[in-house]
Order: sequence, then structure tokens, then C-alpha cells
Amino acid sequence: MQIELIGIIGAILLIVAWIPEIKDIIKYKKTKLNKRFTELLFAATLILLAYSILKNDWVFTIINAFILLEVSISIYYSNLRIQKHRGP
Repeated sequence: MQIELIGIIGAILLIVAWIPEIKDIIKYKKTKLNKRFTELLFAATLILLAYSILKNDWVFTIINAFILLEVSISIYYSNLRIQKHRGP
């Protein structure tokens, strides 16, 4: 149980660390994150999510699912900004 508690605390901190960034992205409808970074992070997190599901590691399944959601929000607003600059 102590090992899982360490994982849970780390997962919570990682999720909380993203909250200010996601709030700014939604508020200003743009992201300062590098597009390639977010694309690679999305791919890596998707793979790690699949791995954690296959390993039945619920701590990492939850954290990777949240990170995937947060990165998806960042990518969405990044693409929205690019489309606005290009026009219809």
C-alpha cells in the first residue's frame, strides 16, 4: 500500500501541475507549448496509457488518461489558433 500511495501522490501532483496551464489555454484560447512537443507528448502518453492498462496499473492508467486529456486540450487550442491565422 505504501508504494501505491507514493504513486497516487505523484499522480495527483502531476495532474495539479497541468491545471494552471490548461486554465490559461482555455482562457486565452492559445498555448505557449511547442506544437511538436505536444504531439510527441500525446503519442507517448497514449502508448503509456495502453501499457498501464495492459499491466493493470490503475494509478498510471488514471494519470495517463488525465495527461492525455490535458494534452488534447492543448493541441485543440493550438490547432484552433492556427486555423484562425489562416482564415476560412
